[in-house]
Amino acid sequence: MLEHHRGDVGAALRAWEDHLRPLVAKIQKMGVQRRFFFTPGSRMQIALRPVAARAFQLPLVGGVLHRVMRPGQGEGDDLFTVKAAA
Repeated sequence: MLEHHRGDVGAALRAWEDHLRPLVAKIQKMGVQRRFFFTPGSRMQIALRPVAARAFQLPLVGGVLHRVMRPGQGEGDDLFTVKAAA
């Protein structure tokens, strides 16, 4: 980012934040949606927690669940991909 903005640190940081903001918002939203896993709100959720944990360990089901639960679904939609701002 800094090279793209020719040493303008402020512009590079704004571009970096603009790049990451949508992903961070998506991850935060997922955290709110899946908070029941960490703070179960009913006896049913408490009972389902170990079942879900075991399901992740199953070869076929676990692979599918990991793909579904990934935060980034699109190309470049992760914390480690950095693209130059346009």
